[in-house]
Amino acid sequence: MQQREPRGGDLSRIPYWWNTVARPLIPTIPVPRRVDAAIVGGGVAGLTAAATLRAAGASVVVLDRGVVGDGAASRNLGFLVERIDGTGSLDPDHILAGLPAIEWVREGALAVSRLIEFAAACGIQCDVETSGKLVLATDARVLDRIRVQIDRWQPRLPALRDQVLSAKELGDEIHAAAALRYSGARLQPDARMLNPARLTAGLVQHCVGAGALLCSNTAVEALDASRGSAPQLVTSAGRIQADH
Repeated sequence: MQQREPRGGDLSRIPYWWNTVARPLIPTIPVPRRVDAAIVGGGVAGLTAAATLRAAGASVVVLDRGVVGDGAASRNLGFLVERIDGTGSLDPDHILAGLPAIEWVREGALAVSRLIEFAAACGIQCDVETSGKLVLATDARVLDRIRVQIDRWQPRLPALRDQVLSAKELGDEIHAAAALRYSGARLQPDARMLNPARLTAGLVQHCVGAGALLCSNTAVEALDASRGSAPQLVTSAGRIQADH
C-alpha cells in the first residue's frame, strides 16, 4: 500500500516530545555472540528490563529493528494510566484472566508508582506531574455509563476521587463553546503524566552507562531452539546465543 503524504507543509513525522530533549547517542557495536539475556524491542519495557537485569549482574543485549528508544514516544500521550484496558467497564469482581478486575486495577496503580520510583532511582528527570484528566461524554448515554462505573468502583477503591461533571460544570473546565459539544465528563483529578521522550532518553543513557548492549537496526528473524543447547536468536546481523 502506498503511504500517503501528510497534508499541510508544517506536519512533522517526528513526535513533538523529541523537541524537548536531545536524542541519546547510542554507540554502534557488533551484535554479541552470547549473552545471559536478549531483549527484543527497545521501548520503555525493554529498556527497563535491561536496566533491571544489568543491576542484577546479567549480561544483556537489547535488539530493535529500528533505533533503540526511538519509537517509544511516537504515539505516546504521556498519561500514566493505572487501569488495565477493559477493566474500567467491568464489575470490580468480574474475573479477567483468572483474577478479579479490581486486582488488575490495583496492579496497574502499583505499576505506575514503581515506574516513577524506578525513574527517580536511575536519576531520570521525566517531568512527572499530577495533571488531571477529562474523559468527555459525547452524549447522555456515555455520561450515564461513566456515572455507573464510578458508583461501582469508588466503594472498593477509597482513594478513587473521580467525579462526574455535568455539561455546565464541564464548561467551567474547558472553553464554554467547546463544552456545548458534550453532555459532561469524567474528571480524574489524580491522573498523572510524564514526558515520554525524556523517560526514553534517560533509560537509554542509563542502560549504556550500566553496560547493557543496545543494537539498533537489528531485526530478529527467528528463534532457533533446535540445537540442544541454549536458544539462539537469528537476527539480521547474525546469531546470538542467550540463556533467557
